[in-house]
Amino acid sequence: MDFYKENCFLITGGGSLGREIVKILLEKGTQEIRILDNSEQQLFKCELEFRRNSRVAYFLGDVCDLDAIDMALPGVDLVIHTAACKFVNYVEYHPFQAIRTNVDGSINVIKAVIKSYSVNKAINISSDKACNPVSIYGHTKALGERFFTWADRVSQKVFCSVRFPNFYGSEGSVIETWERQGKAGLPITVTDKGMMRYFIDIREAAELTLDAFEASEGGEIFVPADMTESSILELAEEFSERFSVDIEFIGKRLGERLHEPLMTEDELEIATREGQFWRIDPKKEYIGTPHYLYNQYKEK
Repeated sequence: MDFYKENCFLITGGGSLGREIVKILLEKGTQEIRILDNSEQQLFKCELEFRRNSRVAYFLGDVCDLDAIDMALPGVDLVIHTAACKFVNYVEYHPFQAIRTNVDGSINVIKAVIKSYSVNKAINISSDKACNPVSIYGHTKALGERFFTWADRVSQKVFCSVRFPNFYGSEGSVIETWERQGKAGLPITVTDKGMMRYFIDIREAAELTLDAFEASEGGEIFVPADMTESSILELAEEFSERFSVDIEFIGKRLGERLHEPLMTEDELEIATREGQFWRIDPKKEYIGTPHYLYNQYKEK
């Protein structure tokens, strides 16, 4: 079976990464792609971008609502879960909403996939903030990773995660913010002189998502390899010179830290290098009844 042409994909979240994945899937000849998003505006933006392509269908619904996911799943083979509350500082002030979306929403995706007769594989999009988390956002994403690995252990479906650093050029990214500030003649804002971050191009992230998805045997966390940490201040200085504006230091926001590692030392011990990514396989021999969730739903 052709992984792309003969499978129906559901993508939760029509944001920057979700749309980039849709572009690649259309290029590869995928015949049916579904986007589930709780924002009418986001879905309309997708519809305009893909020129009302008949191979793309749009579902207005929230991952917090299990019924909404269930209604989008009949006939779907593969699920890519990108929907999340993503802004670290907002999550620090609105933790309950983040838990509903990032934690309960991930649980709902898992439940829906396990009881679906057609879906056989699901991948969770995670963040470097999940590595030794210090923020509420990081903890919610770490739980999402653990839940997907757990779901792989207890069902006959394949579940995995891919952990990304900051996306270069995505909506709401620091690069987009600086572009907007520079064009308006405003100072380029930097939180801290010592801030360092890993960046990945949104197109590369979408391609690695599909590569990891195709390669997954279940339970893994995939991490891009060959990442180089960049100085936020040095990047800001480039924008400052380009637009002839000053740099303004505004202080670290709640939940931020200067460095965001991609893997812990423990994960490095069990990680194997495969092409453009590291495969972290935390699966251990499961003690108990294997596939008990699958059997439970099957009986119903």
